[in-house]
Parts: sequence; C-alpha cells; structure tokens
Amino acid sequence: MESMTGYGSAEGPSSMGTLSVEVRSVNHRFCDITLKLPRKLYALEGRIKELIRLNFSRGRFDMSVRLDSAERNAYRLEPDLDMASQYVDALRTLKKKLRLKGEIDLDMIAQAKDTIVLVEDEGSLEAYWEEIREIIERSLASLKEMRRHEGDSLVLDLRKRLHTMRNLLEQIKTR
Repeated sequence: MESMTGYGSAEGPSSMGTLSVEVRSVNHRFCDITLKLPRKLYALEGRIKELIRLNFSRGRFDMSVRLDSAERNAYRLEPDLDMASQYVDALRTLKKKLRLKGEIDLDMIAQAKDTIVLVEDEGSLEAYWEEIREIIERSLASLKEMRRHEGDSLVLDLRKRLHTMRNLLEQIKTR
C-alpha cells in the first residue's frame, strides 16, 4: 500500500549546470501537476508532466526544478544591432537639429544603455533532456519510496487498531 503523501528530491550535475529537483505529493482524486521551472526549461514542461503521469495515476504533485548555471559560458555578450542603430539615428538627428560638431563614434554607442546585452546560452534542450530526465526520475523514485514507507506505516497502524477492536469486541462478548 502506498500513501498519497510524500516528498522526493534529487540533485545532480548536467551540462547546463547543477540541477535540483524537489517534488511533493498529497491526496487528490485526479493527477494534478504544478511545475516551477527555470525559464530555459519551459519547453520541457510537457515531457516532465508525462514522466510524472507514467509513475503515478493520481495525486496532486508540486515539482520545483532549480538550475544553477555556475559555468561562465552559460552567458554571453551580444550587441543589440537594432538598439545601436536607433542610438546612431538619434545622435545624428541631435547633431543635425542642434547643429553640433563632432563625430559619432563607438564609445558613444557602447556606453548607451542596452546596446550590448547579456544573453543566456540556451543550447539545445534536446541534447540535455536525457541528463535532466535522469535527475527527475531519481526525484520521483525518492517520492515513491517515501510514499511506500508511509503506506507501510499506515498498514501497521490499521492492523494495531483492528487488533485492539477485536480484543474489545471479545471483552464485550464475555460480559
């Protein structure tokens, strides 16, 4: 017998960084799943829910996935060419309308806000899916084990209560 209540977690390294997964379950008539994912893993939401459904038929599940991208190469600087072009156009307009002297140079544009942006290196989620799946499956196995342990405890408790009730019934019969 399995309890409907449980908690499981797993953590492990992946090519994207350290992945931490926590999952909680409580009693529910249907299979209701809520996920909290890092933005870069949103595309995997359907696959993750399917993994949960393959392991459990009912219950309310709250899964939280955290990705710590410690690697420096998880981010890169890129120029925003549209923004830079708008700055150049604006500076040219200022120069012309106000009859200013001087040249528009790289320093002016590089110092302007949002012309160079920090971008997350998305990579191919398909390439990382197997690593991610393995860590999620470990968290689900941990949850299953806790639910099984909790279920065993419930069975023992019910047996003790039944035994007590039988004893009380016997005492009542002998009176």
